[in-house]
Amino acid sequence: MRFSQRIPVVVIAVFALVLTSTYTLTPPHSPQTIIDHVGRSVPIPHRIEKVYATSQSGSLLIYALNPALLLGWNTALSPEMDFILGSKAGGLPVLGTWDQLYQTVDLDQVAVLHPDLVVHLAEPDLPNLGLAEAIEAELGIPTIVVDGSFEALPRSMRWLGELFGCQVRAQALALYAENTLMKLEILRNETKETPAAVYLVGDSTKIDLDTLPIAGLSDVQTDSSLQADRILIIPDPIRDPYRELIKNPPPQAQKALDEGEIYELPTVPQNWLTPNSILRLVGVEWLAQMAYPGLYSGDPAAKFQEFMEVFYEVRVPMETALRIARQN
Repeated sequence: MRFSQRIPVVVIAVFALVLTSTYTLTPPHSPQTIIDHVGRSVPIPHRIEKVYATSQSGSLLIYALNPALLLGWNTALSPEMDFILGSKAGGLPVLGTWDQLYQTVDLDQVAVLHPDLVVHLAEPDLPNLGLAEAIEAELGIPTIVVDGSFEALPRSMRWLGELFGCQVRAQALALYAENTLMKLEILRNETKETPAAVYLVGDSTKIDLDTLPIAGLSDVQTDSSLQADRILIIPDPIRDPYRELIKNPPPQAQKALDEGEIYELPTVPQNWLTPNSILRLVGVEWLAQMAYPGLYSGDPAAKFQEFMEVFYEVRVPMETALRIARQN
């Protein structure tokens, strides 16, 4: 059985108009107060017109839901993404990041822009609850935590769509995400007896490790009895993980190395497995196709084109998509 079927963009749009959303995360319960995903009661304006997201992953999601809401990016767009999204996106200011790892935010610039709301897309845990409270205290702007875990993406999209008044758009994106999750569940049922094993090379904190089992993969670093079938290179802007692998190959990766089963994770507009990022919707299918080419067929470049058309309403030239998907 092959799992290359995808819900067409037109079908997604039609379903978005007729289906009623089912919320399992607490939706806004009044025009002025919401309960966010760490249980905080947050007063918000009646109308939200300007949003600062604390991370690039959050900004990419806000921009997908409603580009007019986003005040700025957290890091500069790559040349490829600047070209793809056009001058409107590229013209937004860089405001910096404020998350568990980085605090590069330009507080003065954010204050001048007067956001109605700060969105912190992250794991809904105590550290992020504390961070949201610190951000709100510093900026004096309502700050909410939104669950960024992979399997929560459809629910979080619908919840934000309700909050921002773009329910139809959010429903279309959520259906796309649910279709991806459904295909991967079918794949896991087919491969659960003999899952492929992967050896990670590079900084594993830069990826969402939960996406590996979702794509039907086992991580050999967590099970010393396994031999890797595939090697996944996590790119690094400073050092060369591939050179380090060749120089000192670990025993668990030797079989995959000998067979040339080495794959480098795409990184435009950010690495496709970045924690909390909607790019994981492309990344998990890229992983599945890498691990099970006979079962999970598909063209990563075409998948990226499809994702960009659904989420950002742009058509990416095939030559650009091939380069981004590391196929040429």
